[in-house]
Amino acid sequence: QLLPIDRQQQQDDFKRTIYKNITMAIPSNSNPFYHYIGMALLVIFLGTITSINASNEPDMTYVGLPEDIPSPGGYCMDGSMAGYYIRPGNDPSLFVIHLKGGGGCSTEADCLARNGTKLGSSSLWEPSILGDRLLDGNCNKNPDFCDGTAVHVPYCTSDAHMGNNTELSDDTWGLYFDGHANFAAIVDHLIATFGLGDATHVLLTGGSAGSIGVYFNVDWLADRLGSDVTVKGVPNAGWFNPGSLSDNDLDGIFAPSDYDRFTAGEKGNLFWDSIQLLNGTIAPDTRKLKEGLLNKDCLAYYAPNEWWACASVHIAYRYIESPLFNIHSQYDSNQIFSTQGFAPENPNQSEIESVEKYIEMWGKATRESLQQILNNETMAPKDYPGDGLFSTSCLSHGTFGTTIDGLTWLPIVRDWFFNLGEMTPYYRLMESCDDVEEGGIELPCNEASHCKYEPVTPVMKCAMKMFELECVESYGDKEECINCAKGNEWKLGKVGCDKKMVTDICNY
Repeated sequence: QLLPIDRQQQQDDFKRTIYKNITMAIPSNSNPFYHYIGMALLVIFLGTITSINASNEPDMTYVGLPEDIPSPGGYCMDGSMAGYYIRPGNDPSLFVIHLKGGGGCSTEADCLARNGTKLGSSSLWEPSILGDRLLDGNCNKNPDFCDGTAVHVPYCTSDAHMGNNTELSDDTWGLYFDGHANFAAIVDHLIATFGLGDATHVLLTGGSAGSIGVYFNVDWLADRLGSDVTVKGVPNAGWFNPGSLSDNDLDGIFAPSDYDRFTAGEKGNLFWDSIQLLNGTIAPDTRKLKEGLLNKDCLAYYAPNEWWACASVHIAYRYIESPLFNIHSQYDSNQIFSTQGFAPENPNQSEIESVEKYIEMWGKATRESLQQILNNETMAPKDYPGDGLFSTSCLSHGTFGTTIDGLTWLPIVRDWFFNLGEMTPYYRLMESCDDVEEGGIELPCNEASHCKYEPVTPVMKCAMKMFELECVESYGDKEECINCAKGNEWKLGKVGCDKKMVTDICNY
């Protein structure tokens, strides 16, 4: 199924946060002109965003896989050798391994477009990076994991670290899709070179597409290291995808219907369409997911022409034996707007209610899917304390800047991983909204400003562009404003401005 485009989505979510913070600072009863001033500040600010951690020195060094590795795989899409970043720790018993996200591709055009970028080639990777969050070497910020060996696995295969296709062919458009094989080769290299085999505790984590990789690689890693090693997974923003609400939608083996069909009272989505075209025949496994990665019990349960269901986290979760702490927003903006639902992110006035209803439906489907964690619906019972969950009622891809009961997920994960028992009541948090009126639409309610659904209307987009072009000035002349707009008609038209919008804005 389609994968998340996480870097762009995270940038969009961050920009949405700044937008809401600026607009909230403007009194609702103020002159509309001041609202547009706020929009101008937003444009200026977003145009000057730079790396937040630019002043910090990189502390993780790149190690490329040697060309003569004994393991299969080891290639990026373009054939360059894969590798990893590492910061050796003071505690040889602890390793933290992070799988990077970065979306994915499913068509020849999309995959070839990624091939010459950092998402398809190691030739553009930096010699060193700075570890953060669970990879942070600062013990004031990351006290429980800072002394462990930190490993960051970049992403260059567009397959959510799941592929086993180590040979070029016409079916792969001359590209490698060997994300899992790469991970296996990296693990072998870490064992041989940095002592991973001597560890007693290993945390496998990742974000977005990397998070999907956690779900599908954690049991393999546990088997590879042996029963004497505690291996746990912490996937963040990788629950791709929730099952549909089958009473009113597609069969639960599929993700919910997309926005257009939901709004039209119909059923279906792009992946469902592709399966219907097969007319009951078996979908090709071009990335060889069935070869040593997808759970055998899951594959045996589903019909041969439904093997792809086992590549959905909604289905695969119950077969995963390793402990997991699941971090996922109930309203994943990437799924709703970008890769699954394709709802209009900036709807016109007539579409807002239908978008709200679609967001509500997706949240309900996600909560129902995540409920299997709370119900302990796994094929193999898990040792205490079982799997964890941190799920905010937030419209975002990832849970940055959000809390539940005043807590972020990071300290809870630390407590859960080491079985400290100090935060046990918080191991499973599914945020709920208690203030929904009867018959009302349940929308994201987390207190973080970026979590709520507040669409940017076409008028706002037009006003922002006019400020950027300096057509609107404080108490400026209306005719000058109109003439400026006429001189920039093409640029304004690209963001949806029409004559009425321009006239109304210039009137302020």
